[in-house]
Amino acid sequence: MPAELFALLLLAQAPPPPPMLPPASAVTTNAEPVPPAVADLPNLTMIYYDVAGRERDTVRRRIDQNHLVDANDGRRVHAVTRYDFRTQWQTMNGQCLPATAEATLHLSITMPRAIHYVEMSQREQQRWDRYWNQLLLHERNHALSAVRALPLLQQMLRSARDCAAKEAAAQAVFNRVAQINATYDQRTNHGQREGIVY
Repeated sequence: MPAELFALLLLAQAPPPPPMLPPASAVTTNAEPVPPAVADLPNLTMIYYDVAGRERDTVRRRIDQNHLVDANDGRRVHAVTRYDFRTQWQTMNGQCLPATAEATLHLSITMPRAIHYVEMSQREQQRWDRYWNQLLLHERNHALSAVRALPLLQQMLRSARDCAAKEAAAQAVFNRVAQINATYDQRTNHGQREGIVY
């Protein structure tokens, strides 16, 4: 069995992201660039978009006005995770050297930031914290699908027989991660079935 096919079968058998991770501690400040719940993710950049308002209805309208779109189904979403697999290898006389193949992963998570958080009532802050932490955990699960695929991508690159096989193997992994994330969003209705409601 070719290494590429074997690796794809392994990835296909990998369990989907868990439906929910344990809740993170409440976030009470927007000054922290990388929240503890995602601090272990590699090469992560947190991106925030500001939402104004002190009451739930106003904040919700502002969140709904954001321009984030899910790449898989085109739906407007409250947060998004992007992953960028980068591959490289050395060549000699125009031939790829499999043993030199390297794969890295760069992640970004875009989340809403309540700019009037300190002016909200305690009840609204608690509601926001619950929503925000659940949303972050949903995005973490998306990121984990890419993190789990990275070792497999590395293995596939190093076992490929030539440059074309390396490209095909990488594309197969990219496509599989996208499929896992699309299935996860379908199963959870973009997190609503996990309790992400604001």
